[in-house]
Amino acid sequence: METVLQLLMEGIGTGAAALAIMKDNMSSLVQKGILSQADLDGLLQDVERSLEARRKTLIEGFQKELQRLLAHLPLATKEEQLALELRLRSLEERIERLEAKGA
Repeated sequence: METVLQLLMEGIGTGAAALAIMKDNMSSLVQKGILSQADLDGLLQDVERSLEARRKTLIEGFQKELQRLLAHLPLATKEEQLALELRLRSLEERIERLEAKGA
């Protein structure tokens, strides 16, 4: 459940916002000659890859947690649902036949 909360707290698009903030704040270092543009671009790419990997990990964790929770719910399988639908149709047809006999 902790993974689910982390995913929710991270929010969608947080990584892009963090990259934009980093780029804005570090551009002055490029202007001052402290950091080259190539170094900044490389750093931003590294951070972007790290954020993407973290996002994928969180999503995988969320999916696993969701599957674990769903496994505890009394849900019908597709096959069970189809069998119930067939049974319902059969019962409806039987009721219609009985009503037709009584009318």
